[in-house]
Amino acid sequence: MTALFLSAMGLGIAFCLPPGAVTAEAIRRGLRGGYWAVLRLELGSLIGDATWAALALVGAAFLVQAPVARVTLGVCGGLLLLWLAFQAFQGARSGDVPKASPDSSRRDFTTGALLSLTNPLSIAFWLGVGGASVATQSSRPEPMDFVIFFGGFLLSCFLYCFAAAAVIAWGRALLRPRFFRVVYVLSGLGLLYFGGRLIVRTLFTT
Repeated sequence: MTALFLSAMGLGIAFCLPPGAVTAEAIRRGLRGGYWAVLRLELGSLIGDATWAALALVGAAFLVQAPVARVTLGVCGGLLLLWLAFQAFQGARSGDVPKASPDSSRRDFTTGALLSLTNPLSIAFWLGVGGASVATQSSRPEPMDFVIFFGGFLLSCFLYCFAAAAVIAWGRALLRPRFFRVVYVLSGLGLLYFGGRLIVRTLFTT
C-alpha cells in the first residue's frame, strides 16, 4: 500500500507540472492579486480533479476485474501518459509560456474549479491511468486500493497548489521561457517513466 501511495504522489506531481490553462490563469491573477489569489485558483482546480477522479475510479474499480478490460485500460492509460510526455517535450523545445484566457470576472476559486472540470483529458486520465495503475499493483484490487491511490494523488496536487502559489507570487523573475522549459522537461521525464512503467507492468504482470 505504501508503494501505491508513493506512486500515486509521484504521478500527481508529474501530472500537475506541465503548464496549462490553470497555470496561465494563475500567473495572470497572481501578478494582480498575489499569493492568495493563486492559491484560491489552484485549490479550486482540485474540485474538478477530485470530481473526475471519483467518477472514473468508481467505474475502473469494476472494469479492472475483467482481464481484457484491465489490459485495455493499462495500455491506453500508458499511451496517454506517453502522449502527454511528448506534448511536454514539445513545449520544452518551443519554450512556450502559458497564455491566459481573456479576463474573467469570476472569483478565483470558481475559475479554478471550472477550468479543471472542463478539461477533456481528466476523465480519460483517471479512467485509464488511475484504474490501471491500481490494477498493476494487485492482481485483485480492493476498494481500499483505489482510495489509497486517490488520496496519494490528491495529496500531491494539494501540496503543489501551495508551491505553485509561492513561485508565481514571490518568484516572478523565474517566470521566463527557460524556467518553463525546465518544468516541461521534468514533467515529460516523469510522464515518460510512469507511462512506460504502466505499459510494461500491464503486459507482463497482468
